Amino acid sequence: MKNDKNIALYQKTYKEEWKKGTNKIKELLINYKNQYLIFNSAHINTVNEIGSYRNNLFCNENIFIDLRNLFIKEKANYKPEDHYIIIPQKLLPAFKELKGLKKGYDSKQFLIDFATLEAYEDLIDTYRDNYEHYDKKYQLNQFNEFEIARYNQTIDDTPLLKKLVKLKNDELEETNNQTIEKSFNVNFKIKEQYKETFIKNYNHFTDYFIDENKTSLEDFCDVFLLDPSEHSSKIYFFCSNQKAAYWLFSLQKNIFSKLSQTNIGKSKLFLSNNETPFSQSTISRSKNKTSLNEQLEIRKTIEFIKSTAP
Repeated sequence: MKNDKNIALYQKTYKEEWKKGTNKIKELLINYKNQYLIFNSAHINTVNEIGSYRNNLFCNENIFIDLRNLFIKEKANYKPEDHYIIIPQKLLPAFKELKGLKKGYDSKQFLIDFATLEAYEDLIDTYRDNYEHYDKKYQLNQFNEFEIARYNQTIDDTPLLKKLVKLKNDELEETNNQTIEKSFNVNFKIKEQYKETFIKNYNHFTDYFIDENKTSLEDFCDVFLLDPSEHSSKIYFFCSNQKAAYWLFSLQKNIFSKLSQTNIGKSKLFLSNNETPFSQSTISRSKNKTSLNEQLEIRKTIEFIKSTAP
């Protein structure tokens, strides 16, 4: 597998595009910082701009839906370092069966385009999932050692934050640590323009995701609209972990500002169909196992909320 030229091309392109995307995010954040935007606004604008680039990539065309679905499904069967075997064994054979491709579009160009799309998909997810980490970098105006990476530690344990805090005085360090310890009590902050429509869709959500026998409309509103300290409600799902995780991920991406995987995990307010609280790692792992058809179905639900908002 290590000597496969197709795998090598995919990995090389993925790495290069990840670096380009990282530099673009860095440039955007610096620009927004210079404009005195708060981080949440800068974060949303950055995700939208990088997302727009991703959406316009050729491999996002409908003709490639089955290939992307195949790749997502098969990745779940391998360790991260081993999933590249899918490329020569399944992805490229499936590509060769496609009809209606533009003339001269060969497997090499497809791999370059596909790796670019995957890089930007993962880049956006990683950047969004580590909201608190980049919020701190933005607040402290530290972009010299900027990278997009997953931080499995709680934010106060990351070497980066410790290093940045040292640039400030002891009082700032103490204040930041106190804030971090209480971060699980954060309001998920629904975007005001979607609040009314989101609540009205409670019945739709209970048809596809939420267990209405265990989650009343009041519970639903408590969890999504109030600080955790103000209620004892929880959200119970009846659907699969994959669908629930991707639905929550899509809400954060479009409807909420602070419904991050970290905050969901710390809140312990979202329970799977076996009544186990969703952790950050469970959401991160499960959402990547959602089929493309399920993703498209959930995206349509989100777009309906956005399109019908006042």
